[in-house]
Amino acid sequence: MELQTKKLNAHITHLFILISLTLLFSCSGHKKPNMKNRFEMEKQKIIEEWDIDGNGIINCMDQSLKRRQQFTQSDLDKNNFLDVKEFRMAPWGSAAFAAEYLSSYDQNNDSLVSLSEFENKPDPFFVRLDKNQDCIVSDDEIKKMRPNRRMRKRT
Repeated sequence: MELQTKKLNAHITHLFILISLTLLFSCSGHKKPNMKNRFEMEKQKIIEEWDIDGNGIINCMDQSLKRRQQFTQSDLDKNNFLDVKEFRMAPWGSAAFAAEYLSSYDQNNDSLVSLSEFENKPDPFFVRLDKNQDCIVSDDEIKKMRPNRRMRKRT
């Protein structure tokens, strides 16, 4: 009986803490981030993903480093080539269109994609980001990219 009372008291204590925290956070005046803060958050996510060299600027060197990372991560058998199976499993690709993706990269038609073949084709996301093709992604280019990203998420 005493053990059940202790368990019940522990549950009541946990429930009280949970309710207190809920009330505290709901009354703290937490506001949704304004548009500027949302942009800064989105920009930060893009920089974290694409600023591979860590200099705070997304440029063509970052694209090249990103492509190398993607290739290395996708080369499951570590033979320095990507085949259709690896394209199918790649997180940056589409399993349904793996053969088409491979053929768009495969310059010598050997059904394998080397690192140089992979790096020679610009990343489609980087191309969309770098609208003026100056190899530096500016804040304005990221802002222009935002509506396309929202539309893509909704479909």
